[in-house]
Parts: sequence; structure tokens; C-alpha cells
Amino acid sequence: MSRVFSQAASSVRPRLQSGRVFSQAASSVRPRLQSDRVFSQTASSVRPRLQSDRVFSQTASSVRPRLQSGRVFSQAASSVRPRLQSGRVFSQAASSVRPRLQSDHVFSQTTSSVRPLT
Repeated sequence: MSRVFSQAASSVRPRLQSGRVFSQAASSVRPRLQSDRVFSQTASSVRPRLQSDRVFSQTASSVRPRLQSGRVFSQAASSVRPRLQSGRVFSQAASSVRPRLQSDHVFSQTTSSVRPLT
């Protein structure tokens, strides 16, 4: 009985019982999600493959510095503002604007001429 039903349904839609027949019919509509290899080859022409960090980093390197590498990002940002990663560089740049809050000794010497220490 099941054999007759499957033959009749085969003319309407592919047989769901057989994964092989269904995948062949769906391959003309969209890539098979079962196979990561087929999907990545199709999507590579639209956008870079997110599965591979190497391909994505090469594409994004022309737009902005790679955030994966702190060394590359710090070199690019050093021309705009001091590097926040290094407390020494930041304190030297801020010393010309206001006293360093990291050091209580320097801050107390600056404010001692304005008001007494409380």
C-alpha cells in the first residue's frame, strides 16, 4: 500500500522518504544547506565567508584596521589620539592639559596654591 502511495506522490513533489531525491530537486532552487562546502562556494560571490576569519580580515583590511590585531589598531589610532592601552603614553599627553589624577602627589602640589588641603 505504501508503495502505491509513494508512486502517486512522486509526480506531485519529490519523495520525502529519500533524502537523496529531495536534495537533488532542491539543488536547482537554492544551495543545499546540508553541505557547507556548496553553500560557501555560492555565497562567496555575494559576501565574504564568515566561516573563515582569514578571508574576512583580508576584505575588511582595506576599509578599516583589523580589530583582531591590537597591534595594527594601536598603530592606526596613534596618529589620531594617544593610545589608551598604554597608561604611560596617556599620562604624558594629559599632563599638559591637567594634572595627572593617577598621582595624588602631583595633584596635591598643584592645588596647594589655590586652597589648603582638606
